[in-house]
Amino acid sequence: MLPNSDIIGEVVLGLLPHLATGTTLIDMSSADPNRTRALALKLEDKQVDLIDAPVSGGVKKAVAGTLAIMAGGDPELLQRTRPLLEAMGVHITHVGPVGAGHALKTLNNYVSAAALIAAAEAIHAGGAFNSGFSLALQAKDVGIAAALGRAMGKPMRLGTHVDAITQAAADVLGSAADHTELYRYVD
Repeated sequence: MLPNSDIIGEVVLGLLPHLATGTTLIDMSSADPNRTRALALKLEDKQVDLIDAPVSGGVKKAVAGTLAIMAGGDPELLQRTRPLLEAMGVHITHVGPVGAGHALKTLNNYVSAAALIAAAEAIHAGGAFNSGFSLALQAKDVGIAAALGRAMGKPMRLGTHVDAITQAAADVLGSAADHTELYRYVD
């Protein structure tokens, strides 16, 4: 689990000369699905497989080992790696080819951000801002989701607006802000 596609690419390509043929890498980050597919093609030349398996559930479910895992990649590879994933999650779902897990994760976070912004606009009372998911990571994921829509020729008008709000909030509130602190920005 790494913060973004740039770091994932740097780490994986740095490891590539040292990986044995037949190695399977599992990327559990939230990342750009288009870059994940491109990375998988680079790994294919060395006969190294990639599964993208981002998680959902936050810190509490991570500690409890009850995360939801959205996996993209070869179904047989997923089946072989399932025991490892089951140590972290209880809901492991194959969602399509490599990159599909990252696509679903970022789209899920986009929907979450849009709902959170709507709720923040409706709520005028304070609350606890401690969900355990950073605003900076949510902003990154919403940006990926908006870019994914554009790349597929399906621009998301609300997605672009939510992306702008989330990015601005992350800039103003700082990298340590919890994603629920969008309330403070919208208020």
